[in-house]
Parts: sequence; C-alpha cells; structure tokens
Amino acid sequence: MKRQQIVSLAVTSVIVLSVAFAKAAVKANRSKAPVSQGQVAQVLNSKSAETVLASSTGKTEVRLAQGWANALTPEAAQKFEMKAKKPIHSLHLSVNAKTRKSLLGMTLEQFAKVPVEGLKTTIKNAQVERTSTTKVNGKSAVQYKVQGVGLGDVDLTMLTTVVETPNSYYTILAGGPTKTFAQHQAELQQAIQSFRELQSTAQAR
Repeated sequence: MKRQQIVSLAVTSVIVLSVAFAKAAVKANRSKAPVSQGQVAQVLNSKSAETVLASSTGKTEVRLAQGWANALTPEAAQKFEMKAKKPIHSLHLSVNAKTRKSLLGMTLEQFAKVPVEGLKTTIKNAQVERTSTTKVNGKSAVQYKVQGVGLGDVDLTMLTTVVETPNSYYTILAGGPTKTFAQHQAELQQAIQSFRELQSTAQAR
C-alpha cells in the first residue's frame, strides 16, 4: 500500500475519532457503563485523589486529577485505547495508537499533522497553533492546539499530541469548551504528560 493511501486511511481514522470526541463534548453526560478492561484505580496521597486509568489493552496509562472517570464503552473500545471524561467541566481525553511499521516510515513530524488535518474537517473555522511541547514523559512528541466550532455549534479547543515510542505513535486528544479551556489547560497538560506506554504494542520495525 502506498504512503498516500496510508495517510488517507490515517486521516479517516482521526476524523472518526474527532467526531466521536466532538459528540462527547456536546451530548448529555449519561453514558453506557465502561468496559471492564478499562480499569480505574484511586490512588490517594496527602494532597489530592488521583485516578490512574489503564487502556483497554492494559499497555498504556494516564494519571488524572480528581473528578475524572473512565468513559470507555464497548462501542468506544473499537476506536479508542483509552477514553476519559470530567463531566463537571465537560473535559474529555482519548488515546489512539498506530504502529509505526504500518505507516511506512512516516516521521513524527509528518504523522503529527494527520490528527490536525482530521480535526480541521470536523471543526469549522479551525485555528491551529503549534505548542512548545516536545516531550511527553520523556518521549519525543509534537503537540498542536486546535480551536473552532464543533458539532452543535459548540466552540471547542483541543490539544492533539502525538507521542513517539519505539514501535508506535500514540495520538492523545484532550480538551473541552473554549470558554473554560484556559482555566483547565494546565490540568489537561498534566494528564497528557502523565501518559506512558507500559509495554510495546507492536513488533519492532
């Protein structure tokens, strides 16, 4: 399969993810029960409660502040490795993985533009800005901020972060309503920075 076809499929995949993300941002917070594989554990310390959310495969995890919950339904598990929400502030986070071998040598810089292009097809008047983030938990990463009008005419701001591991590229989508994004940006960035791969998800290239 030619690289152009690979990119097209990747963009299509991200469009599906971004549509699902946008729908989650505007629909009621009631949802189906999460799948059992998306284990959530509460870890208490002296200052706050922390949620450690593992992926449906058990191969990746993120650490989330108090108030976040697993949102990975059986339906969503077909598209996402991980999905979480903080209903009180309408914040959402999702993780998707692609093996680097399947992308025929695409670099991190090249692949990081794929989710941005996907978001631009589902968000009207999208404004794109590259952030200063170059590492996530010690791994090379590229991050963009995308702001525009999503489904239901809700103004959304999302951070799309692609993290490079030896065998995979992980796309982390995180964000919420633009009107409250600034006050929650640090929390979202902290969640993104906590992402880690527990074990490789693909054979070496």
